[in-house]
Amino acid sequence: MVATLYCCECNLCSLYACPEDLDPKNVCVQAKPLARERGLTFKGDPASITPHPLAEFRRVPMRRLIARLGLGEFNNVGPLVDHSFSPQKVKILLKQHAGLPAVPVVKCGDQVHVGDLLAAPEQGKLGARLHASIDGVVTVGRDAIVIERREQGPLGP
Repeated sequence: MVATLYCCECNLCSLYACPEDLDPKNVCVQAKPLARERGLTFKGDPASITPHPLAEFRRVPMRRLIARLGLGEFNNVGPLVDHSFSPQKVKILLKQHAGLPAVPVVKCGDQVHVGDLLAAPEQGKLGARLHASIDGVVTVGRDAIVIERREQGPLGP
């Protein structure tokens, strides 16, 4: 029953993957309150979690998903154009999902680069590790981290 707490409710299992045409997503949705009520939680070391050995073979083929959902008749080619997007400022929320909010590992005024760790969950707790998506200067708020690009002149920012 603990595994139901990790269901993200994307519904791929029910709409696409279940070969028996069952509804595993709704089973998880109904079981989550019961699992919480009983105090069931993962008690292991989060670092010990490894991907399923067949994870590479469990990807969702988009053509099959579109057919299964009955979306094949809606062929929207759209105006597909390359677009370069370079925001000057990004806001990254510390709470990303059902887990606890991440704890910042940077402080106001820190300079970060793309990929740098900004925040991480508390040791042994469920949460997301957050990384910088742009280079810039950090402002740490109560529930978010803001990164703002600073234009550099010949002598620095």
